[in-house]
Amino acid sequence: MSIVIYAVLIGIVTAFVSIIFNFLVENLVNVVLYINNYFFSAYYFPIFGGFILGIINKYIITDDRDFEIVAIEHEISNVNVQLLKFKNIALKTIASVISLGFGFSLGKQGTIIYLGGSIGSLFAFELDLPKEDIKTYIGCGVAGMISGVFGLPLLGIVLVNEILIERITLRRILLTGISVVTSYIIFYIYSNNEMFFTVYNNGTNMMNYDIRYIVLIGLLAGFVSILYNQSVNKISDDFLNKWPMVTPLIAGIIITLVGLNMKEIYILHFNSIEELILGDNTIMYLILYIIIKIILTGISYNFGGYGGVFLPGIIIGAVLGKSYFLATGCASMDIAIILAVAGVFTGFSGGPISGIVLGFELSGYNCEMIFPLLIVSYISYFIVKGSKVKFLY
Repeated sequence: MSIVIYAVLIGIVTAFVSIIFNFLVENLVNVVLYINNYFFSAYYFPIFGGFILGIINKYIITDDRDFEIVAIEHEISNVNVQLLKFKNIALKTIASVISLGFGFSLGKQGTIIYLGGSIGSLFAFELDLPKEDIKTYIGCGVAGMISGVFGLPLLGIVLVNEILIERITLRRILLTGISVVTSYIIFYIYSNNEMFFTVYNNGTNMMNYDIRYIVLIGLLAGFVSILYNQSVNKISDDFLNKWPMVTPLIAGIIITLVGLNMKEIYILHFNSIEELILGDNTIMYLILYIIIKIILTGISYNFGGYGGVFLPGIIIGAVLGKSYFLATGCASMDIAIILAVAGVFTGFSGGPISGIVLGFELSGYNCEMIFPLLIVSYISYFIVKGSKVKFLY
């Protein structure tokens, strides 16, 4: 009975922590935008954010800069030692709020996943639980955050078991499921934030799809994922280690110069997806956006920013889906977007089952989407795996 109570407690804590974090980020964004518009009437705030992050990287977070799912995976693979210390968690979370609030091309979802895993780790080590239980409760924290903030309960359970821990057991599924349901209910009741799910769930109808179109989406998603993975993995972080105070400032300058001509780069969380999907943009503009977003996310991630690669990857997938729809007119735009999002997510996460579940939930649990989602996700997965490029997760 105590193990169930622990899972419930983790679900409760992750829900309220995610609500508080959302509140801090949203209000910082509003303050920064107000100050920026009042004094400058232009988007110069990433430069100020880069300056602040430079000081943090130079004098405060001088080592162990692992963040997001990478940090959680290190904790799970080195479960004998508690790597996620409270002080580092707090400092990296503050640095993440600054990165996101000042317009770096990263996502708050990665930070929320990091916080969820950290909560599970602190909880399990404090109780001096066995190794497998420590892994399970870290997974409960991550799954709880995904369920609450994204509104995607199935994805939370599957991602933890398929990608993070890589060992599926009935006990772990049940415990993560308890944390997922608890977090989802609390976040739904107490948060005014729009859940990630509602952005895409437009009630996709019965599909009339051509298998050739589905295969092509999978191919495109795989190749885009390779570029995205290369950008995040291959942009050297040697510069950060040598000049930790300068590189975030360089990133801020680059983001500012791009953002003066492409404002969607700045707009955080859901707005950038909505503007790009609902706006009247040309195919060439959308393709250019994908390329620039890939590059800027790599720069933001490796040059001293703190945040996730989940949301930028999802945005890239959504824009790819809209571009594909405009170019081919296949099916509907909603369907093209959902398939492309699932394919790109699989391509950078390395979890084809998670990609299928993500698309299934985004479609409003439309069973007719499962077969095309399976095709797209596995094509993308095998393209990236065959390329020898590392998955981000």
